[in-house]
Amino acid sequence: MALVIYVKVTTRSTISVKRVTYTVPSRLIGTTLLIHIYDQHLDCFYGHELTLSLKRIYAHRHIRSRSINYKHIIHSLAKSPMPLNHRLTEMILPFLLKELRLTTMVKQWQQVSQKPLN
Repeated sequence: MALVIYVKVTTRSTISVKRVTYTVPSRLIGTTLLIHIYDQHLDCFYGHELTLSLKRIYAHRHIRSRSINYKHIIHSLAKSPMPLNHRLTEMILPFLLKELRLTTMVKQWQQVSQKPLN
């Protein structure tokens, strides 16, 4: 049997469930989601539609935890590079740098592959 709660998506594209902060897609900012909490996952409903399933993270004792998926917030970061607080930015930065390096490498390879061989 799942525990059911309602949570509002913050302007930072996050929800808080049982002392754990989860990111959700930025298109859900400002909406209220119905969350079904199971042992292994969370099912997030917008209206009657299952919008998202998240792997459940447990907070240890009184310490808050986070589940950050940079793909959920990359569009918001592209519009405004500093919408998140410092802690979240530090957690996301390694993923963003990896994506940036991969994108740069692909662009460089495309430029090299388009040059005619002499």
